[in-house]
Amino acid sequence: MSTFALRQIERHKLRKRSSSAVADALLNPPALFARHKRQLTALGRRIERCVLAHYVQTYRDHLGRLVPIASNKRACHSRLCEQCEACRTKALLRLVRAEIRYIHQTYPDVRALFLTTTERSAAQGTLARVLPAHITAVKTLFALPRVASTILGHYSAVEIAPRSDDAGVPTFGVHSHHLVMVPPSYWTRDYIHQTDWVALFRRARHLNYNPVTDVRIAQATGVDDPVAASEAAARDLIKYFVKPSAFVHHHDGTATVDAALIAELALALKHKHLHRRGGCFLKSRKVIRALDLALDDEPTSTPPPEPAQRLHYSRD
Repeated sequence: MSTFALRQIERHKLRKRSSSAVADALLNPPALFARHKRQLTALGRRIERCVLAHYVQTYRDHLGRLVPIASNKRACHSRLCEQCEACRTKALLRLVRAEIRYIHQTYPDVRALFLTTTERSAAQGTLARVLPAHITAVKTLFALPRVASTILGHYSAVEIAPRSDDAGVPTFGVHSHHLVMVPPSYWTRDYIHQTDWVALFRRARHLNYNPVTDVRIAQATGVDDPVAASEAAARDLIKYFVKPSAFVHHHDGTATVDAALIAELALALKHKHLHRRGGCFLKSRKVIRALDLALDDEPTSTPPPEPAQRLHYSRD
């Protein structure tokens, strides 16, 4: 078996071990979340069934290489399930790449900005209140007349960064990344300075302090291509909503999680849409879905043959 196939299989096993640890934490929530125990255990059972149903099969492609493919007929589609989140991210990135190509074809002179907006870390127990407020602020920010009349469109993703303060108390760093498409006039008469972005997001979020805001031109490493720059920014924007290593820790073949952190994330993320499109991204999505162009970034391939080898992994 090739080194690539072995790495892929080990990655699937690692994700499966992580999801199993998350399921165990949700099935045994801390006493602090006793009032939400029924909701948390129901999600834990979903993830547990997803873990048990997940397996990897391998087949040989037209070049004779052994390629592993994950299969799961009982996927939970939970954001806390690392395997389901990886599949969702992969599919979403392919769609956004198709949208970016359509936008650059429609507006040849468009350029992409990578905007990051960050507010103060939320204390433990307040994530369920801070997260929806930040999501609403993102919607409000791009609806402000100064922004809406200047940009062509945006794709936004909210991210949560679990961390600890100076006293060691767990906190949640809620922030958002935005891929902003701007016309040539942005650089001449409609330029929005970084200090203006700070003031605009402060107004949208109703803060009494200046948030941390960073804006820069999207760039691709070693390539001077606007399309490649936009796609590189999209990969960085869509990669995850929470860095897996921030809530799952692996040591000596076992995975451990903070049950309180997992429970708070599960409650805060329920029915929340962390990604948002606007302007040209929304229009391009409608066109791509209508014309079924989302998969044009990769050549279509014939269905894989019968698996040459099927590998079953029991729950760790």
